[in-house]
Amino acid sequence: MYRPILLSLATAVSLAAGTMIADGRASHARVVANPVRTADARAEATRIVDDAVAAALIGSISGQFDTDDVTVQLDDVDLAPLSPRDRQVRGTGRLRIDGEPQWITFGFDALYDTETAEVSHPRLAIASAAVAPAAADARLAAGLGTRVGEALAAEFAGQPVTWTQGRTLVAGGDARYAHVTGTGLADFGPEGTVDARVDALYDRHTGRWLRVSYELGAGDAGALDGAVASL
Repeated sequence: MYRPILLSLATAVSLAAGTMIADGRASHARVVANPVRTADARAEATRIVDDAVAAALIGSISGQFDTDDVTVQLDDVDLAPLSPRDRQVRGTGRLRIDGEPQWITFGFDALYDTETAEVSHPRLAIASAAVAPAAADARLAAGLGTRVGEALAAEFAGQPVTWTQGRTLVAGGDARYAHVTGTGLADFGPEGTVDARVDALYDRHTGRWLRVSYELGAGDAGALDGAVASL
C-alpha cells in the first residue's frame, strides 16, 4: 500500500442545455453531471497516475540491486509539482531480496515525468541503526573502499582520482545482509578534494555487494542530499 499526495488534475464537467415541450409550452432543462460519477472519474484518473508512479519507482529501485529477485513495497509516496511536466517524488518503502523473510526499510527521492511516465534520478537511502563495526567487519570496510575507488576511476576516466575510506559503520549484526555506511574523501589532484558519503548493502552468504552508492559533496549531510552515483 502507499499513500500518495494527489496530483492536481484538471476535471471538466460539461453542462448541456435542452428544450422540452409540454402542453405547448417550452421549458428549459439543464443536464448536470452526476457528482458521484465525477468523483469516481477523478479517483480513477488519480489511481492511474499513482499506479504509473509506483510501477516506475519499483522498477528503478529494483534495478539498483545486483540481483534479479527484489520485492519492493511502497509504504508512502508523496508527489509535488516541479513544472507542468515534472513531479518530485519522495517517500518510504520496504524491500526484500532473494525471497528472504527480512524486510529492509528505505527512503527514496526521484523525479517523475508525467508525459513519459518514467522515473529518473532515483536516490535510495537504506534505513538502519548503524553501529561501530566488529573486527570481523574490517574486511567490509576495505572491500567497500575498493569498490568506490574503482567506481570513481570509471566515472572520471582520464582524470586522476583516488579514494580514501573514512569512518565506516556496519549494521545488521549476524543477519544475512549487512548495511555498510561511511564517509570518505575523493582526491582529484590539482582540482582539489571532495567529501563523500557511501551507502552499501552486502550479502554475507554469497560474499557479494548487492548495492554500493556514493554521494559526492554529501559528507555527513542528510540521507538524500548530494549527487548520487550507484554501482
